[in-house]
Amino acid sequence: MIYRYFGGLDGLMKAYYKQNPPVVQLPRIDPEQFKGATIEEIMEASCEYMLLDFRLLRQNIQTLEYLRADLLAHSEKHTNPMADKLEQETHDIVETMSGMVSSEYGRSVSAIMISALRLLTFMSQDKRTLMGIDLGTDEGWAQIEQAVRRIFYGLALAANETHANNQNLLMTSATRQTSSKVL
Repeated sequence: MIYRYFGGLDGLMKAYYKQNPPVVQLPRIDPEQFKGATIEEIMEASCEYMLLDFRLLRQNIQTLEYLRADLLAHSEKHTNPMADKLEQETHDIVETMSGMVSSEYGRSVSAIMISALRLLTFMSQDKRTLMGIDLGTDEGWAQIEQAVRRIFYGLALAANETHANNQNLLMTSATRQTSSKVL
């Protein structure tokens, strides 16, 4: 019957997602609002956006189940349109924000952070404890959120240091060129 009506399991899944789309409530980041912003401001906004995304995800059981299904049953033949759309939107945001802070590691850092937070979110749904933190409680998630903020603070410091080092290299190079022309 599945093949007759939907052309296979992939068709059935696409029809299901089309009929029952998960609610994704988070507004997209507008890169224009960060023109002229400092690295700290961009990193803080990125952090708060990510935390808000995961707060909403923890409350959205349907979306959590879609993502869990994609994680457990992912294959090239049977794609999860919701997960693919979320992946593309996240990729676009990360590329934009990484460009603003001149970070070559934006995608890899984001992949680690998103993967870790998704796993913790799945664990919270099962009311699990990790490293003594009760992930099923708001207090446990407050600890996780504070740790994520510290990580983003450290990323901002590293980005500032890299930016300063690059500026120093440019200044040194320009000074050498000027000195060699004088001689």
